[in-house]
Amino acid sequence: MFCPYCGSQTVDGAAFCVKCGKQLPNISNKQEVQPAKTVAQQVLPVAGGTASTVQQIVKPNPGVSNLFVTPPEPRVSRIGYSNAINDSRFKSKKSSQGCAAFIFSLIIIPMPFIGFVCYSKFWDGMPFDEALKIGAGVSGIFLLFYLFLWLKKLFSSDWEGVVVGLAEEEHVYHRNRANSTYTDRNEYYYLYVVKIQTTSGKIKRIENKYQNSYYYNYFKPGDKVKYHHDIDYYEKYDKTNDTHVLCPFCARVNPITDDVCKCGAPILK
Repeated sequence: MFCPYCGSQTVDGAAFCVKCGKQLPNISNKQEVQPAKTVAQQVLPVAGGTASTVQQIVKPNPGVSNLFVTPPEPRVSRIGYSNAINDSRFKSKKSSQGCAAFIFSLIIIPMPFIGFVCYSKFWDGMPFDEALKIGAGVSGIFLLFYLFLWLKKLFSSDWEGVVVGLAEEEHVYHRNRANSTYTDRNEYYYLYVVKIQTTSGKIKRIENKYQNSYYYNYFKPGDKVKYHHDIDYYEKYDKTNDTHVLCPFCARVNPITDDVCKCGAPILK
């Protein structure tokens, strides 16, 4: 179909236009909730000739998560991106997280250099000049890695898009066993992928090796999404049917009715 507002071609089943971001007509985001199944009633004789009826309820499959089931009516409308990202507590959490990462890098980067020098100095297992070269090389690699992450975050920006599909992709890698007890073989694994088309037309992917990953179960085709690059978090535009939401700092899944996570960060809902 085509967007009635801008005329762009839209994704089948999408709730929002990929180009202009406006909600498309005749789209229902309601999900069906499977009712609990019951078994046949059991009649038990009691004194006096009467009978007592016992009805057993079959419990839901414990392997199925109830975090993403549509809540019963009435529902609170939660359309739009959260203003909690401008909350002072949220900014404080981001600042604390950045300081912790900086302190961690100051500890990790010089550790290989110090370790090799100490090993050469006290255990005589390596010439001092060689220890200096190896330690400086490894610490330099760590430094370049942290600089790359910092520059990537510095030049990244927020973007919006629409979920266009969920996929289970089979991958294979060759495992070479050096031990003669084992033979070479191919091993398979799956990637559970959420595909998002940005407003600029690019396809972004959220990948995870676990089927019960949060985003893979949370998003549905047609959902409008915003990516917050500074906290590496994907926020859904319409959370009306949601029962739980992920904390962007501690990754704890919180009830949508809560305003603050147990870690102290406001919830983006």
